[in-house]
Amino acid sequence: AISVLNGTGGFDASTVFARFNTVAGVPLITGNPVLGTVNNQRRVELGQQYEAYKTEITNVIANNVVQAGRNLLQGQGVSVILNEFASNPISISGVNTTVTGNLGLTSLGGNWTTNGNIQTSLGEVQRAQTTVDSLQAQFGNYSSFIQDRYNLNREFSTNMKTLGDDLVAADIADESAKLTALQTQQQFAVQPF
Repeated sequence: AISVLNGTGGFDASTVFARFNTVAGVPLITGNPVLGTVNNQRRVELGQQYEAYKTEITNVIANNVVQAGRNLLQGQGVSVILNEFASNPISISGVNTTVTGNLGLTSLGGNWTTNGNIQTSLGEVQRAQTTVDSLQAQFGNYSSFIQDRYNLNREFSTNMKTLGDDLVAADIADESAKLTALQTQQQFAVQPF
């Protein structure tokens, strides 16, 4: 994508910023180079951004803390207890995830001086996306199951509390009638015949 502000004459691609004419002050051609151009400066800038993204991914992996301070993306597993007897917990195995390891982002952005190197990095990113999707599905299955079990336990807890309240809750009218009947019986019991 280029935009030409003005200028006439032959195009000179041999300078760092290709321009119409070679006279200083004549408007430059500006914009991002498209794939297939030979602007290595722009490629290196994009490669540096790519490396910054890899660093950011590493930081996300390092700071992905879950229950009890365990990090599933650093290979740390976690056991989730689902009942009051602590039997049959769900064990979730973590996966040791690194940018250059199982994500496979080994190409360096600093080498983005040819289309082939950029295409290699693109292929690595696509494979890394597949790996991330797989991990998301794996952990998502556990998350869904645990959430369902949590909802079931919460409902059970609410029902038990309601039943417990019903056992100890008194009906004021009924209890008042029983008390009056008892008092009446006591009065008859003490009266001589």
